Formats: sequence, C-alpha cells, structure tokens
Amino acid sequence: MERREEYEKLLEAWNETPLPPALDSCVGRARKRAHRRRLGRDWGAVLASLGGAAAAFALAVNLSLPFALACGRIPILKEMAAAVALSSSLKAAVENDYVQPVGQSQTVNGLTMTVDYLILDKKQVNIFYHFTGDFSSLSGSPELRDPAGERLSCSYSGGGLAEASGEIHQVSVSFGDGGELSETPPALRFLYRIEHLENGTEQGPEPDVPVEEYDPWEKPATPEALFTFSFDLELNEEYRSQGLSYDLNEWVELDGQRILLKTVEIYPTNLRVELEGDPANTAWLKSLDFYIEDETGRRNDPITNGITASGTTNSPAMSAFYQESSFFWNSRHLNLYITGGQWLDKDQRFVTVDLDTGTTKDPLPEGILLGGAVRRGTNTAVVLYGRTLEGDSDTDLHAYQLAGWTCWGPDGSEWSFDSMQSSAGGIDQIGGATFQTPEGYFEETCLMTGYPHSTLTLEMLQSRRFTLDQPVTAALK
Repeated sequence: MERREEYEKLLEAWNETPLPPALDSCVGRARKRAHRRRLGRDWGAVLASLGGAAAAFALAVNLSLPFALACGRIPILKEMAAAVALSSSLKAAVENDYVQPVGQSQTVNGLTMTVDYLILDKKQVNIFYHFTGDFSSLSGSPELRDPAGERLSCSYSGGGLAEASGEIHQVSVSFGDGGELSETPPALRFLYRIEHLENGTEQGPEPDVPVEEYDPWEKPATPEALFTFSFDLELNEEYRSQGLSYDLNEWVELDGQRILLKTVEIYPTNLRVELEGDPANTAWLKSLDFYIEDETGRRNDPITNGITASGTTNSPAMSAFYQESSFFWNSRHLNLYITGGQWLDKDQRFVTVDLDTGTTKDPLPEGILLGGAVRRGTNTAVVLYGRTLEGDSDTDLHAYQLAGWTCWGPDGSEWSFDSMQSSAGGIDQIGGATFQTPEGYFEETCLMTGYPHSTLTLEMLQSRRFTLDQPVTAALK
C-alpha cells in the first residue's frame, strides 16, 4: 500500500499544478501566428507540437509506477518528470537512479541559473538546468569547453530557455559524432550565454503586419551578449565509462545497395548503429528505420527529440543512426531489425535552378517539388516543397531539411544561404510572388542576399524512401 499511496500523492501533486501563465499565453500566440519556423544549422532536433508533447508526458507519468516512484526520490519532482518524459532512455535512467546531482547556482544581474543534475555515459552528457527571475526579453545558448577554456568538439541538441521561471530545461551533448573528441571527457566547462531576444525563433509577419510590408530578406539583428554563466562540472567516472558495444562486421543488402553493419553501441542515454556503405553503391544512406528486440518481444523507441544521425565531412552519407536505449533491460538476447530508410541518389545530389524562370532541368528527388524562385535585385529566394511524413498534419509541423546551406554559382563560387525557413503550407507571399503549397507538402524557403548570378546550384539532402518486404536481421547477443 505504501508504494501505491506514494504514487497517488505524486499524481495528486501533479494534477494540482496549474498551467504556467507563460505557457498558456504561448499557446495563444501559436494559434495566431503563421506556422513558420527558422531552420537551425544543426538539424538534429525534430519539431514537435505542443499538444503532442503534453500527451506524451501524461502517458509517461500515469503508466509508469517505477518512474513516478523514482521521481519521488529526486528533490525536483514534477520538473524532472517533465524534462525526461519524452525520452524512454532518460526515463529509464531515472527509474534506475542513474542521475548525478550537481546543484550549482550563480546569480548575475538578478537572474539565477542552477545546474541541477546530469545524466551521462561514455558518449553523451545531458545537462538539466533552470532559471529563476525575469527572462521574458532574453534568449540563451549553451556552449561546452574543457576546463582550460578551449572549445570542445561535440554536437548539441536543445539548450534554450524554458517557458517559465523554475522550469527545468535540458541540453544534450554528444561526443564521437565525427569530431576530434571520441568520448565524454572527465570534466567540462558549461557556459550559457544570455542575449537580448531579437525576433525569437518564429519568423514571418505578425497577424497585424500587412504581407506587402514584410521583407523576408531582412536579417534579424545579431543578439547583443549581455553576460555568460559559467559552471565547471566534474563528471562521475562510473557514469562516464558506461556503455556496451557489439561488433557485427556483417555485409547486408538494403534495397539493392550494400551496407556494412559495423557495430551496435548501447549506452544508458541512447543506442547507436554504426555502418558504412559500399563505394560502388549508387546512393548514400541518409536515414535508417530499425529497432532492437529482446527475447520477450520488447522493442526500443525512435529518438523523439535530439540527434538522430551523424556522419563525416567527406561524404553525404550518415554513418551512425541513433535510437532510444535498451541499456537497462537486462535482456538475455538482443536482435537488430532493419525495416527501411531513406537514400540520396548520387545522381540527384545537385540541382541547378534558373532564378529568372523559377525552373530546373535537373531531376528533383522523389517527394520534393520546386515551387519557384524570386529575384529582387541581388536578393534571392528559392522555394521547395517536401512531402510530409505519414501522420503529419498542417497543425503539427514535422519538417525535415530538403536542401543544404551551401550552394554554388555558375562559376563554381561557393555561397551560403542567410536563412532557411520551414512552413506548414498554405499561401505565401515572397517578394511580390505568391506560392501555394500543395496538399500533403510543407514549404522550405531558402533566402540569400547579395547573390549576383541568374542560376544557383543546390545540394539536395535526401531523395527516396524505401521499405523492406522482410526486415534485415542481425543477432547482437
């Protein structure tokens, strides 16, 4: 009865917690604004709807008694539950008391930042933190350095400011993703830069701004750095060494292409499949649909938010694909099942667009349409349409990047887009031209200033999906 009573008290405390005013107003703003987001240069994190996040958290709390009880052992009860509920890996870590407390706080200019705790292993560090004070006009970004102040080679996911004072937020930092640092270091310096909020992440005109007065090429001002928090963190050696590796070194055929399955690495925070394509393949592998299953039929989950794949700079192919972890299962047997994925055909990597006519003679990858192009002086816009994934809707924008940031002029000169924006669809006005997103697609707008040429070569990031009639399987143990 004690376990059940503790569980019921947790639910009662959670249900009595009102929706934070800042979050409540955020919902209202989201309904009023055009559904548009600026694409970050790190496209690891998947965009999810607020409603989906809330539903997932409700299920996590109500269906997992061990999770609820574990949260009861952590001082920051509800806040921690909300922070890890969408990740089955981090939820399992909490259930197994796999948490390193930190409790360091700093106050600057009336704003207090507290690093609460870490969940880490051999390849990833998840830093959980919160702010107290008024930060409604501020934005923030994390950065990791070594204890001597040198920048660390790593990949980030998350790390923004929370919606309300006291709300726990998280940044996930991955190592060994093609960078110089292959494993989590024993110590690091966690910097958090506070800036003025300039336009935020939402782009496009406000409802009361006439479309003809909206300039899509207008660059937001560079945020002014106000101050930086700095925390020196020592990482628990026991946590830092955790991880399992299964060597496969097995060639398989996927959709007519040869792939070498190299290793499967299972860490408390994530699971990684590392592979390599045959140089003779006609396509590069860009995404992989797979799961791990044990002797009881239990399967792991896809990554819900964060880095899903990584590669190297010398090839467009992804060489490692991530999913939620099976580390705490204590299974006797594990098998890998590959069910599908996505290719980038080597002959469809580059597409040249005529900016005057808004057309291209090059074949576009499957599921991608060229909406057109706009030139206004040396301001350039290229509009692409990408097919939405199954289950998406125009109210739940789940966009994946269609073209790369780097592009090329007809003389071979290299350029970079100033911004890339993703929209759920509808009618869009860009530089006096009207674009209508086809049903079942989302819009990606690539913007650049100062480009002098009439043609532009894009690098496409993916082409076609495939689904296997029978999964490719490999035994891990």
